[in-house]
Amino acid sequence: MVNLQYLYLEGNPIKNRKPLLELLRKNPEVKIYLKNRKDPLPVTLSHFRAELSNAGVSLKWITESEVDNAGFYIYRSETKDGDFKVVNPSMIQGAGTTSERNAYTWTDTTAKPNVAYYYRIEDISHAGVREQLATVRLRGLVSARGKLTTIWADLKAEN
Repeated sequence: MVNLQYLYLEGNPIKNRKPLLELLRKNPEVKIYLKNRKDPLPVTLSHFRAELSNAGVSLKWITESEVDNAGFYIYRSETKDGDFKVVNPSMIQGAGTTSERNAYTWTDTTAKPNVAYYYRIEDISHAGVREQLATVRLRGLVSARGKLTTIWADLKAEN
């Protein structure tokens, strides 16, 4: 339990705290959470997948909730522990603050044929805080037409 006489928030714009203190005294079940502005703001990610498409590599993700989310950046690497580089030229806009499910899609049209990629998604808060959410590997190789390629060794093994 918090001793209300010591309730002090640095930089708090509320000049008259008396109504807040009275409300808290009358409703002791109310909980107050303080958030350090340097902490990453939460985005609950429930799905992140890379799929082949005719236009390139289609990235799809779903958030279950977002808090102060400005948007997303997509990173790509050819190895799991490699050097990930941003591939989307501008930030993909987030939903701000919502407790509703949101579905997003972005297509990487710069993916090269016959290369396996790892993709990583990062969210950015309106305050500029960045948080890495997930990494996914593209299952399969991209051919010139965006189709799955067949590897010669696989054909030979089937015979």
